[in-house]
Amino acid sequence: NGNLKYKQDNLVYEPSADLTIDGLQLNNDDLGNLKLKVFGDENFKTFNVDASIINKDEETFLTTGTVEIINNQTVLNLETVFDNFNIKPIGGFLTGILDNVRGLAKGKINIAGTFDEPEVDGVLYLNEAGLRVPYLNVDYDFDKNSKIDLTQEKFIFRDIDIIDVNEKTKGILSGTISHEKFGNWEMDLKIASDKLLVLDTKDADDAYYFGKAYFDGFATIEGPVEALV
Repeated sequence: NGNLKYKQDNLVYEPSADLTIDGLQLNNDDLGNLKLKVFGDENFKTFNVDASIINKDEETFLTTGTVEIINNQTVLNLETVFDNFNIKPIGGFLTGILDNVRGLAKGKINIAGTFDEPEVDGVLYLNEAGLRVPYLNVDYDFDKNSKIDLTQEKFIFRDIDIIDVNEKTKGILSGTISHEKFGNWEMDLKIASDKLLVLDTKDADDAYYFGKAYFDGFATIEGPVEALV
């Protein structure tokens, strides 16, 4: 619900919009209530944007800046701030590879350039974060304030301390998860440990492997998510 206004004072035009979306969802997960305000100039070429998400009376997401029409292209100049933003919905893009993606994100991201090819630069710090690898049946917690850099097409993990939730073995995760506009996902991850639980499965009729396995040394996980090695 909301309002779309078009004000004219002689030859001066003032387009604006004030919208609210209650119960916004991404990948079937609740994000909160979205509030969007847009104010345009008289030439309909520059629009000031103010968007926020309120979740349980807390502002977890805020985007401010401008959207301009230049040479028939949409040009962005936006700053996005996250504060205890629930990252669970991101796991929906990696279904079958990772699940139980969890955590609260804080940080800032700048988005500039054309809508089709924006430049993205930002840092997020995660708390209460972790993920599960379903085909290995292992679940890992991330250390407090784990740092992830963001670019246009990559999540970059900076030596994140991980610990398995069952036996409390530890390792260090680094590398990237890349995508093309949130499709065609690829991983290039590295793990280092002197003892880390990497397999904890039961016997089953369709199981290629089962049991418990621990890792000591260095390992890589790389390739498209459909054919990881």
